Amino acid sequence: MRKCITCGVDLGFFSTAKECTSCKIKRESAERAGHGKMGLEIKSEKKYSASQAYFGRGVKKNYIDSAISQFFQNNEFVIGAFLGSYPGLTLLEQYLIISNIRVIFWKKGILINENNAFHFEDISGIKEKAHGLLLAGIELNIHGAKEIFPYMYREEVPLAVKLIRDQIQKTKN
Repeated sequence: MRKCITCGVDLGFFSTAKECTSCKIKRESAERAGHGKMGLEIKSEKKYSASQAYFGRGVKKNYIDSAISQFFQNNEFVIGAFLGSYPGLTLLEQYLIISNIRVIFWKKGILINENNAFHFEDISGIKEKAHGLLLAGIELNIHGAKEIFPYMYREEVPLAVKLIRDQIQKTKN
């Protein structure tokens, strides 16, 4: 039985992770805040959150820069960006972009360039949605309608949910 290296909780017999999701989120947020070696320092004229933003695995920074120039308002900046894609469709990529104002679901491909944006004050609920063993997604509840961002890397979903919940709390206060 493998245990978390930080808190010692059982991870399961077949787990390859070194730490539990809770400890990983705490460590990553401390690193993003500049208290650790993985904090992402970005010195750019682009609009990233206070010179720090989280880019998930496989995110192409030049695509995020393109999204900023196409979709962002003057007072808006990136807090996090995550990659999602449909299995078998390598020509279509999806990005979940979290800004200080809204969540953007962006589909980018050869024949398609489409986005859906949801302001934090319109989001009434958020939850994780499983898609098999390796992939998961996020389900937003917007005025009773469900909007799903599918097929993210499973280990990044709790962090994305946490970032969105934090922004929802900030808009309510």
